Order: sequence, then C-alpha cells, then structure tokens
Amino acid sequence: MHRLTPPLLAVTLLGLTACATTQRFDTAHYDAKARPAEVAENPEFYTDAAFLWGGVIVTSANTQNGTQIEVLSYPLDSNQQPDTDRTPGGRFLVTDERYLETLDYAPGRLLTLGGTLTGTREGQIGDASYVYPVLRPDRLRLWPKDSRRNNDPQFHIGIGAVFGR
Repeated sequence: MHRLTPPLLAVTLLGLTACATTQRFDTAHYDAKARPAEVAENPEFYTDAAFLWGGVIVTSANTQNGTQIEVLSYPLDSNQQPDTDRTPGGRFLVTDERYLETLDYAPGRLLTLGGTLTGTREGQIGDASYVYPVLRPDRLRLWPKDSRRNNDPQFHIGIGAVFGR
C-alpha cells in the first residue's frame, strides 16, 4: 500500500482547497427569474414572494431600524455572482434589522441575496422618481472586493495555480 508523504498530502489538500467553489444558495424556494424592474411595476402580483437577486451596491446606510442597502441589480451567473457584463435589471432596496457594517457593504461591492418582498418604496434617482422593491434578506453573500470580472485571458492549472490577471 502506498502512503502519502506529508509534503505530498499538503500539496494535494491545498490544490483541492484552491479548486473548491463557494457555497451556493438553495434556489428551491426563490424566484430567480423575476427582475426588480418587473416587480416594481406589479408589486401586488409578487406579495410575500422570495427572490434570489444580486448586483452592485449603490449606497448603504445604518438607520434606527437596522441597515438599508440600495442595489443596482444584475443577472446572476452560474456561481450566483452578479454578472456586471450583462444589462442591469433595475434597482432594489435591502432592509435588514441587523446592523451591517457599511464600510463592508460599501458602494461598488457585489452582493447576492435571498429575501422576501416586503413592499415597495418611492424614492429618487437624481431628479427622477423611482419605485424600489424592498427585500428583507434571509441570506446575504458579500463577494470579495477582487471578485469583479475582468476580460483578461487566464490560464488555469488543475492544482489551483493561476497565471495571468
């Protein structure tokens, strides 16, 4: 019987860890097809519906009732990460009863969440009136700061090494 030496075992485990994917949201009870713009037009059709949405954080603020985050929605890719190379699908608000650190939930960060529609809220984008769907999150995924896509070519080796940007 062949035994793995400690250095070989360490390299094998490191390689497997480097190739591991992030944990995905279970989509069984979320509507992943309806976009925020559609929901804002007909909110009564989506009362108490649960959605899986994501996008780029526009603003975040702590209030007396928790934290509010404004998000510009983008379709999710196969890893459930917002795909900012595609057309945005409207804006939505996230209202969380917890205190979330706004330095972490900062403008420009990518966010994926599963949450329940609690209604809509009228607001302004510049001088234009806007109707925001409002979600109460069940789960939040704040993507690492360097997780934005780029179109630079990449070359991947099976043990997790990456060459290029």
